[in-house]
Amino acid sequence: YSSAASDVYKRQAGIATQTRTETSLGLSWEETQGAVGYQIYQYSAASSQYEMAADVGDGSTSYTISGLTGANEYKFKIRAYEKNNDHVLPGRFSDVYSDVTLPGQVDLTNVSATGTSSVKLTWQTVDGITGYMIYRLDTADGKYKQVATVKSAQTLFYTDQKLAAGKTYKYKVSAYKTYKDKNYKGAYSTEKQVKIKKTEKPAKVKTIKLSTKDAAVTVQWSKVSRATGYQVYRLNTKTGKYTKIAAVKGTSYRNTKLKKGATYRYKVRAYKTVNKKNYYGAFSNTTAIKVK
Repeated sequence: YSSAASDVYKRQAGIATQTRTETSLGLSWEETQGAVGYQIYQYSAASSQYEMAADVGDGSTSYTISGLTGANEYKFKIRAYEKNNDHVLPGRFSDVYSDVTLPGQVDLTNVSATGTSSVKLTWQTVDGITGYMIYRLDTADGKYKQVATVKSAQTLFYTDQKLAAGKTYKYKVSAYKTYKDKNYKGAYSTEKQVKIKKTEKPAKVKTIKLSTKDAAVTVQWSKVSRATGYQVYRLNTKTGKYTKIAAVKGTSYRNTKLKKGATYRYKVRAYKTVNKKNYYGAFSNTTAIKVK
């Protein structure tokens, strides 16, 4: 049986994806003249063959395949059919049509400040994906902007750098799957935020003492809590400016090879090193001594 006006026995054409989620693909196809329905077959890895996934018998040219897994490729074949006395007369299958579902949502587990200018994000793995996209809220326009792409499904962290101390930053992460040269992004993670603490400069060196012997001056000062080290400055009488003469970890410094009878003036400040950058406290009061 075959109608002269029917296109059922031509190869089904025009398959496309209309909707896409983590667990479904909404397919559409061209209407076939003379068809009363369409059969959708889906490839089964378990049986290594195509099995019928749906019989669309209401004249519709679209159908959503559900119950799928995120970031997976699925293959389909579709054919139109006629009926003769309730006997189904199927046409030719389409070429194999394949597409991919969206990745699952990322579980962003932690966002924490690491120092005074960087934030580390960590998350749980998402199966089947290519990598992750990192987004940070732009407070200027209230929109999230992509700041980085992690091009590895096995890398579950990212450090955002060159940030400002004292500011609050908000982040989201999404997984992506690269398929046929196009990236498909999953749902954003829940938003997480962190405030970077302001840099705590070391306290001022409170006391400084000088002693002299053998054409040298020993400079001693009080310890500053959490200081990385100290810088010692001496007045240059020719320029009228203080010049750094030493940087030490302890709380004393011996300035040698000085001129006996000359007077030298000193001051000291503490510094703290964070992420290879030094932050300086206030200078001590200046103190002078005549060299013996």
